[in-house]
Amino acid sequence: MRVRLEAGQSATVRFVIGPAQLGIWDSRMEHTVGAGTVDVMVGPNAADTHSVELKVLP
Repeated sequence: MRVRLEAGQSATVRFVIGPAQLGIWDSRMEHTVGAGTVDVMVGPNAADTHSVELKVLP
């Protein structure tokens, strides 16, 4: 998702992160989500980001 803002503007952006976004396709071509941690990062570019760590439970 990309939100374009002019200089000085701000916006609140909300989105859902669920199994479809956290999963991978395994060697049997089945979509699976493994337990562990995931870093979600947002920002205007790759060098200037804010992040939060999500814990994925089994």
